[in-house]
Amino acid sequence: SLASMFVYKGLPEYTWDDPNWDEDFSDSIVAEYIGRDVNDIDENHKKVCLLALFYNAKICWESNIKGFDTYCIHNGLQHLLQPTPWLGMGEQINREKIRYGIPMNERTKPLGTSLSIKWLNRQWGFDKYGNKLTNTHRLYSERMLEEIENYSEENSTAFDHLSALRLLTIWLREEEQLPVAETVDKNKEDMYKKVLEIFNKKDVYENLYYG
Repeated sequence: SLASMFVYKGLPEYTWDDPNWDEDFSDSIVAEYIGRDVNDIDENHKKVCLLALFYNAKICWESNIKGFDTYCIHNGLQHLLQPTPWLGMGEQINREKIRYGIPMNERTKPLGTSLSIKWLNRQWGFDKYGNKLTNTHRLYSERMLEEIENYSEENSTAFDHLSALRLLTIWLREEEQLPVAETVDKNKEDMYKKVLEIFNKKDVYENLYYG
């Protein structure tokens, strides 16, 4: 099994129900990495955190993978972790046991598969002939397209990008059900200062960039 990571760019709130929304790369995958450092698991964790920092993103991961949340906590990066999407999962898991990430099991896996198919078929516009265009039409990941084409339920653990897509679509289900909280626009200078505070910590800096 490989470590599958990708960055998703979301939709502005007012476009959720607009089938003609097709601005830039919203509601699509804009970056990806797949691979695994078999000798140092922290190298895989580091790549995830670097992607999140670069794209100003939260990390929603499969909580069956042990040690990632501990890595983030020890390196002052806990703020990158996406809380567990209880509404997205239908509250099927004990809240007291998991605070971050999504457990993948016999309940959440079929749910994620169903939601992934729904997301891939979500319409975002029309071509010049009037044919519907869906999220599948703007998948630029060759790996993802290959896994979709060759998917087999009997060997489903071999499709790492599709496993990550399940997590994304469960989280998106949560976003669609929860009201969007009002946010305060933060001064960019303050945002940069917070980033600098993280990297000015010698141990975090060395861990993220030098191991």
